[in-house]
Amino acid sequence: MASTTSTPLSTPHHKLFSIDRRPLQPSDYFDIKDQATGGSYYMELNDDNKAIRPDLVLHTGSSVHGPVVGICNLAIGGHMKIGLGDLEGRRPMKWEYMTRRNLRTSIFSWETDFAWPTTDEHAEKRVLWWKRTRSVNVEGGASTFLRRNWKLVDEASDEILAVCASSREIGHFAMLEIRVQLGDVFEQMAILTCLSLYEEADRD
Repeated sequence: MASTTSTPLSTPHHKLFSIDRRPLQPSDYFDIKDQATGGSYYMELNDDNKAIRPDLVLHTGSSVHGPVVGICNLAIGGHMKIGLGDLEGRRPMKWEYMTRRNLRTSIFSWETDFAWPTTDEHAEKRVLWWKRTRSVNVEGGASTFLRRNWKLVDEASDEILAVCASSREIGHFAMLEIRVQLGDVFEQMAILTCLSLYEEADRD
């Protein structure tokens, strides 16, 4: 149940990302583009269980040559280990763990200590969760974006922070809408956690 004392995180902010992948064959990447600025992320996928590299690697830019800003390791049972930082140590790695609430639900939660804006301007630890939804869509989304939608919710305030809506269009995988302005680290964490859910489901 949402707390009546928690401060909502909302600000007048909508950032929309288009997520594409190679159609009609196994793909080892996602292209992620900011629809307003053209800025890019590149998500490298690795499904070779014998390899040492993480299952998902997030780069800034439009290729694997861009700097690494985050990784994800998938585990049995829907548990995921998310790392924000640089594999080569140029930026200290910060680890978060996203877990399935239970085997009967499509709710995945993670706890974060980002510097959330509050009335006293102090950092606040929050629990967030991704949940499947048919009732929430990206802003301006058509009915084609309703197959495997997810919403990211702040548990304390029940505020929707982001929505990811999958697409039936060939080559166009999904749209991700960030609804709050919490900086690049939150944006990268939202991308990593969201796409790890799709990738985990595809590998089951």
